[in-house]
Amino acid sequence: PHGSHAWCLAARHHLWIGHADKAVQERWISSGPTPATRAGSRLVTSHGDFHGGNVVRGSEGLRVVDFEFCCVTYAVQDLGYSFGNWCYSGEMKDAFIEAYLAESEQPSSPEDVFKLRLDCERCMMAVDFDKKALSDAVTERGDRGPLYLAYLDRVAVADRALNDRALAEAVVADGLEEAARRVGQAAVEEAARRAGRAARGRSWAEDGLKAGEGGPAAAGERPPAAAERRKAVSERWKEEEEARRRRAEEEGEQ
Repeated sequence: PHGSHAWCLAARHHLWIGHADKAVQERWISSGPTPATRAGSRLVTSHGDFHGGNVVRGSEGLRVVDFEFCCVTYAVQDLGYSFGNWCYSGEMKDAFIEAYLAESEQPSSPEDVFKLRLDCERCMMAVDFDKKALSDAVTERGDRGPLYLAYLDRVAVADRALNDRALAEAVVADGLEEAARRVGQAAVEEAARRAGRAARGRSWAEDGLKAGEGGPAAAGERPPAAAERRKAVSERWKEEEEARRRRAEEEGEQ
């Protein structure tokens, strides 16, 4: 609908979509993407830009500001956007989803949590600050790799290259052996063949991997583990939020 995540991307695609290929951008926008879960497809009133910079503290407590993108849209838009701004780990995302489902009196089994999280990750995977969302979901839930792949096929991701890229990111983050164990050897090899040397704009060798082979590079250096990468991003976000908070306090004192 007007105001959906796809609409938001279309309105500000030059700021939001991280793909250089214009055709990929257009396919992503035109595809929706429509949420697949019942919980994610509920129509709600969404703030549309719910990040730390739009939450202020006044004499009456916390208040939200900046409603220029407020709209009626799918619940998955606010949920998915929260991942990139408020949840710094997979555990936080799962806890957030579980609490949301329970609060809205919807089924909140581990399977319900997993499916809604994938819905949110899929709908947000084109956003610049969270390109690795789907690969993180894969590596954290390795025993459900087949379910993840079947899910992507069912919801028909706009461009297969997006799926390849997510799997390739999982390969880069954990190394081929670990990614193969978690996601499935065939899926990893297929993603590696299609993605080739294009993952993150660097060669497999620069990431400490051999292209298309099932082990670390000859140098024996493994890329940072996914958990370490997420921790570094989390710390950077926290530092930026703290810097913004201090600036706001200083401006308020002047």
